[in-house]
Amino acid sequence: MVEVTLSAVSERDVDLLVVEELATSEAFAQWFLSRAGLSSLATLVKVAHSVSTSNGESDIELTVQVNGATHRVLLENKVDAVFQPEQPERYHARAAAYVAKGTCDRVTTVLLAPEKYLNGCRTHVSFDHFVSLDDVLSEISLHEPGSARTAYKASVLTKALERARNGWVPVPDPSASAYWTAYWRLVEQIAPELQMREPGPKPAGSTWIYFRPPALPAGVDLVHKLIDGHVDLQFAGMGARMHEMRASYRQGLEDGMTIAPAGKSVAVRIRVPPSAFPAPLTGQEAVAEEAIRSAARLLRWYIAHKPDAAQA
Repeated sequence: MVEVTLSAVSERDVDLLVVEELATSEAFAQWFLSRAGLSSLATLVKVAHSVSTSNGESDIELTVQVNGATHRVLLENKVDAVFQPEQPERYHARAAAYVAKGTCDRVTTVLLAPEKYLNGCRTHVSFDHFVSLDDVLSEISLHEPGSARTAYKASVLTKALERARNGWVPVPDPSASAYWTAYWRLVEQIAPELQMREPGPKPAGSTWIYFRPPALPAGVDLVHKLIDGHVDLQFAGMGARMHEMRASYRQGLEDGMTIAPAGKSVAVRIRVPPSAFPAPLTGQEAVAEEAIRSAARLLRWYIAHKPDAAQA
């Protein structure tokens, strides 16, 4: 048997492997359809990859016949990426649109992901069914066991699961996601110039909120560090030259601003009260408002002084 070494496996690689198995293995297709809540009478008639509509994109769509009725299965595959804004809700909107247009009689939505990922999703992410990538690996391994084809497919899925196991799997957390959304709305109200991007679902460890105003060039970041209790205007790669930054800009700092180390970066920093994240923003709006207004101050300071890290 030929030895195969894979440097990395992407979500698209997993997509195409699953598409191939569904299209070529009746046994696997029947197993998968049962996991999607369909009866043993279901017959798979079409598999489509990367289907785009006005309501977003499905990674995989299945067309199934059951007792003369047409069913669709909309499949989202995740290995370690967070959901895009309102992504699960858009799957349901897409499903409703298909039924309303008469494209099919019924639609089911499915999330395919490593078990570690699903453990953080089942109670609050709105898919109809959840299929573990670990179980997909086990099922595929049963077909033609010992063959080179099965061994290769198993190696692809194993590599994907290793990526999820060894890396940081950002499992969405409902409390953290709610906080970020409320915070974004507050930014839009009091300092829209900060250009905070509308957040999607967030994991519990998402404690740094970045602002993206167009006035900041690459290498300069404006970030509110929720738990640490400060807002930083960071200059990447300047850690070894902090004394130069201090000498150049200390005289121009406003009240409450200091120059401080930030890992390998240097930051112009304003201290603010720490957030009780991921506790709800309701009740601690004043803390968030102070941080947002501090970020707006740092942005104005940067525009006025234009400190260029390359010349510091």
